[in-house]
Amino acid sequence: MFKPNGCARHKNEVSNFDLTEISIDKADVTNFNGTLTITPRDSPIIDSVTVIVFSNEIVDVYFDPERIGNHFEN
Repeated sequence: MFKPNGCARHKNEVSNFDLTEISIDKADVTNFNGTLTITPRDSPIIDSVTVIVFSNEIVDVYFDPERIGNHFEN
């Protein structure tokens, strides 16, 4: 991972996804809602609200920016 300006290369790990809800809309987009642990350089962030969206061949992952201190600048 890099910051948007191309600096600060680092790794983040996600683990322990706990699924709370699955939904499929009319466009065959599947949403997986739940919580997981994100481990950036500093320390683990446990139970971060997460949405994983599958649409055809695209996977989009959303983390609650407030819960992770806007780490991913989304």
